Amino acid sequence: MATETRSQDGCWSCRLRKKKCDERRPICTDCICLGLDCHGFGTRPAWMDRGARQKAQTAKMKQKVAQLTKNRRNKQVRAQVDWAAKQPPDSHTEGSNSRIDVPDTSNGMLIDHESSSLTQTFGDTSQDEFARSRLAEALEEDVQITNVADPLVSSDDSGSQTMFDDMTFLSGYHAPLEEMDFLSEQNFDLLELEPILTGNVHMAQGTAGLGVADDLCGGYLLPESQTSTAYPPHGTSASMLPITDIEDAMLLAYCMENVFNWQFPFCSTPVSGLSQGCFIWLMSKSRPFYLASLALSSSHKSHQRAVEEPCSKLRYEDHAGRYDVAMEEFNRNLRAPKAADDISMLACTVSFISSSLLHGDKVDWTSHLRAGTSLIAPWIAQAWPETISGSHRSPEESSRDFFISSIIRIDVLSAINQDSAPGLSHNYKELFKSTSQKFFLEAVCGCNNWVFEALLDVYLLRDWKRKTRAAGLLSLWELTSKANTIQVDLEKRMASNMILLSKSKEDLKQQKDRPLQSGQCHYDIYVVNHTFACAVSVLLEVIVSGAHPRLPEVKQKAGRALEALADIKDARLLEVIGWPLFVVGCVVEEEWHGFFRQLLSSQMRNSVRHCGLLDLLEECWKSRVSGEVKDDTFDFSHLRVHKSRNVLIV
Repeated sequence: MATETRSQDGCWSCRLRKKKCDERRPICTDCICLGLDCHGFGTRPAWMDRGARQKAQTAKMKQKVAQLTKNRRNKQVRAQVDWAAKQPPDSHTEGSNSRIDVPDTSNGMLIDHESSSLTQTFGDTSQDEFARSRLAEALEEDVQITNVADPLVSSDDSGSQTMFDDMTFLSGYHAPLEEMDFLSEQNFDLLELEPILTGNVHMAQGTAGLGVADDLCGGYLLPESQTSTAYPPHGTSASMLPITDIEDAMLLAYCMENVFNWQFPFCSTPVSGLSQGCFIWLMSKSRPFYLASLALSSSHKSHQRAVEEPCSKLRYEDHAGRYDVAMEEFNRNLRAPKAADDISMLACTVSFISSSLLHGDKVDWTSHLRAGTSLIAPWIAQAWPETISGSHRSPEESSRDFFISSIIRIDVLSAINQDSAPGLSHNYKELFKSTSQKFFLEAVCGCNNWVFEALLDVYLLRDWKRKTRAAGLLSLWELTSKANTIQVDLEKRMASNMILLSKSKEDLKQQKDRPLQSGQCHYDIYVVNHTFACAVSVLLEVIVSGAHPRLPEVKQKAGRALEALADIKDARLLEVIGWPLFVVGCVVEEEWHGFFRQLLSSQMRNSVRHCGLLDLLEECWKSRVSGEVKDDTFDFSHLRVHKSRNVLIV
């Protein structure tokens, strides 16, 4: 009998695809680069049954890679057409024997091409007409390819080979890492890049110079090691911010004035390690981070314009070019041998996940989070043995730890509507218990580590309950005992936090109209701590007793959380409590639905983070009223997908 898989010790996804796996944990490199779900290295998945379920899983993976291949080809044609359409008219009216520089988008650099037929075409047709005709031809060919490729995703027992099988899934074919792209979603439409050698680079002269940021055919596509050649020679260096036009300069200013404070509202805390100066310094050192920041800034600015001007609308298509270029640069740097050591890779990951809050249907945050956790795993594994008390920390170390904390926060909070706790849960818990702290989540979201530690305990209890119940071994006594241990510790910490909250409130009153910034910051952190901790206690009761709004235990915990939410009037704090709003809002009695509707539709109607939260709650309430979801079996994972997109709760 033929061997079923090529990789005997790799992840289950690579075994299914019959590909060699580098066995990188927690997520292998191939799955990251192709945007596939990495099914890990543990026990054999249930769908790996050599039957219909395994065929369905294979078809799903084939379809995603086929779509990737189609999108790459489309993008290459579009990039070449866009480049041709932007050339000055006189550059296309020379003799047919002239040579022009056309961008080869398969490797991101300019090379010479003989183009007599191309110049003849330009001589007969205007640039715009030519561009449109080329694009129409490409799209027509693409439709034909789609018609051929679509049937390939279905499983065929006849054993006949298909174009897709020949290209991607034959056991003799394996694309190396440097030929792959990290994908967050097929909508990114990224190009496939070949390794770039400095000896192959040809710098264009004349009108097609690289000093202009021309989306895919400008200096943005050159590798980081060659950035100094991507701009005019008059004093521009690779270490400087590549500001090539006034639009980029305006977006950079908008980023520092608005986006930075929206992303990191608590970075002014003493333990933050990140400031606007550090942020700019990181961008000056990293083109991927700079480009990702501009893309996010562009989207955020359009969102604000759409809020202020009803006739305006936030459309991903208006910003897709920036995201494509940023992702190309990110992919190239991600393949570097020491990508995990690069702070900019962490910063880029956070920026792309933030972008998903604006473009949830186009930017898939789950793939970026998988990449982020893979990058921080080595740092998390070696963090707690270190002793840093009293030692000086460089800007690089402080910035790195800040972005690691940002990814930890997203990883933990987003697990509320997922099937399991974060893969690094036990590592995080060890980290939070360490006596030599170097990761402070209050600097990222205004919430202390102890709240996240309690939340991880609740997640792990949830997973234990699911597993034992599925096996028919659930002991209610053991469940209650485990929950009580968590609850007692949580209540003690909440009591201590309330003492600090009351003292901080009194101090602010004494300072009257001139509160110290540090005092206000501490007070805000205590408020956020209390709000999150109340929501964690609600989650714990739901796991133990079910989502029964009128059950005394649930009602009491939910009532305490509602009081905490109602006391928050500061718009900046409301921006960071989306997770408590979601958890508490899903399980309150119907009479409280109006409170959430009023809060989310008036006070928070312009919120970027929570623009879809009310719709999600409405769906939850509707499913519970209709009986579609029972109180006994309620699980937040029911709300993992909303309107065909993965929901991010942070």
